[in-house]
Amino acid sequence: NNDGATTVPKSGDNKKQSKRISLKWMDYSKHRYQGSFDLTIEDIRMSTYNLNYLKSQNLNSFNQVYKGVHEKDKKFLGSLYGMLDSIRINLNQNKREFANTIVSMVQSIDYVLILEESCDDPSLLRNNTIRQILQSGVPCDGFAPYGVKTPTEFLSTLKGDCDTRTLLLYTIFKHYQYDVAIINSDYYGHSMLGLSLDRVRGSYKTLNGKRYYFWETTSKGFTLGQLEREMGMLNYWKIELN
Repeated sequence: NNDGATTVPKSGDNKKQSKRISLKWMDYSKHRYQGSFDLTIEDIRMSTYNLNYLKSQNLNSFNQVYKGVHEKDKKFLGSLYGMLDSIRINLNQNKREFANTIVSMVQSIDYVLILEESCDDPSLLRNNTIRQILQSGVPCDGFAPYGVKTPTEFLSTLKGDCDTRTLLLYTIFKHYQYDVAIINSDYYGHSMLGLSLDRVRGSYKTLNGKRYYFWETTSKGFTLGQLEREMGMLNYWKIELN
């Protein structure tokens, strides 16, 4: 369960109306964090509009979808970057510590399944993974183009599943000039973050001679390089975007 996440509409003239999001979370060393940031209503609308536009272009690869969303949304997260900057500077965090802060923040947000169709569509039950998720009582949010929420949409509602999270983290890490990737598996029906950092142990995919270590983002406690055995066949994973 999320330590605490609230969204409060802020008053003001229509043009600059914004939503304040507050988060509380704990990292792997049990260090507690809290912070708030704002998203303007206009930016949230633009982000949704852009995803619908991409859908109307009939893009047939997640690479193109993620790229199109990232290019637009990276401009909307300035307030979030400000919040993260103040944490990094106050605690004098190095690259690895700061990465732990960012990912543990996203891991602390409750998982919500995001689907392209209605959550009540009976044909969903034919998909083993989705059936298990729904039957375990996980909340579901339907009618999302490509079954993904943009980083701005995700932050504004705090509802997101695996690739919604990896896309947000990809956008944040790109801003901070990390070497980052989104690693997807059709076989496992899952998306994970990939991060190339020195002196890491664990599971990775290689691209252009670089090791991108897996990072599970959908629940708390997973550290860089950890890949669960039931998802451990590396040839079923591919780097979708880096």
